[in-house]
Amino acid sequence: MKNYLGRRFGRASVAIMASSALLGALALPASASDFSVSTISGLSSPNALYNDGVHLWVANSGNATVSEFDLATNALIKTISVGSQPDDIASDGTHVWVTDYNTTNLYAIDIATGVVTNTIPVGSNADGVYSDGTHVFVANSGDGTVTQVDATTGSVLATITVGSGPDEAISDGTTMWVTNGGDNTVNSVNIATGTITSTIPVGTLPDGIVQSGNYLWVANEDSNSVSKIDATTKTVIATIAVGKTPKDLTVHGNFVWVGNNGDNTVTQIDATTDAVLSTTPVGSGPTDVAADNSHVWVANGDGNSLSVFDLASTLAHTGSNTASSLVLGSLLVVGGCLALSVSRRRSRLI
Repeated sequence: MKNYLGRRFGRASVAIMASSALLGALALPASASDFSVSTISGLSSPNALYNDGVHLWVANSGNATVSEFDLATNALIKTISVGSQPDDIASDGTHVWVTDYNTTNLYAIDIATGVVTNTIPVGSNADGVYSDGTHVFVANSGDGTVTQVDATTGSVLATITVGSGPDEAISDGTTMWVTNGGDNTVNSVNIATGTITSTIPVGTLPDGIVQSGNYLWVANEDSNSVSKIDATTKTVIATIAVGKTPKDLTVHGNFVWVGNNGDNTVTQIDATTDAVLSTTPVGSGPTDVAADNSHVWVANGDGNSLSVFDLASTLAHTGSNTASSLVLGSLLVVGGCLALSVSRRRSRLI
């Protein structure tokens, strides 16, 4: 899953139009065709992604490797062998952390060298992993626990009992949030004491979870929905219908992006209004999503590929999509008028 506790950035555009009437045609994405989507092939059952602001890290469960990509160019930098079935991936800027579902281990990879420097036994069926920079949290779906690891020493600090079949765990430094696929709940846990402070019913088979400000977003695989939780009141305040079998999700800026494993699509949600803005076809069996100001990346587990949305070159339509468009690099031809798109990037993390 992964890429937890969201990630961010910004864009600006300058338009030279022959008629101001066409300004209304430039709006939020409304259809799948509005996104320019490319494909990176040659991976082996990519299961999880993590965007650290410089690199995109991909856990490949099919051949027990981690791929490192350059975010600016989408070029492959290196491939690192790790474990037997990498399941999830996270980073704290110094290390990349990888869970192995088969061996129940957590692996630490030194980012500078690309070498596995530590192997840490955790719980049964090590699944989701998240690092807040100080601690690493591993959801062990086989035994209903979360393992808390010191990110500097690699020592196991605590094993915390949570709900049934935990899939993902994220943290804001004080509270840990855990999705429990076995009992359709989300737990909030006081990190200092290791005690559960609330149990929140959500949809069926919750998996991916991310946080943006005071809100949590949970992908419910068997309900074909996303639950929006108020982190203060610890209640579900919205349930949003998405595609089939939503497995994981990410939030960046004002958008939530959801990978729908069952129908090979990605749903875009407005994080303020909770409205579904677009549904875009991607590769086969999307398992995870990552995003920044310029791109959305999707791991297609069954397609052995990544789908890459180029947000900077996207021209969107509203209504009946009657305005014709052609994307030529950064030059857009809209209904016979010219629009020059200029984008700039800055660093992120939710």
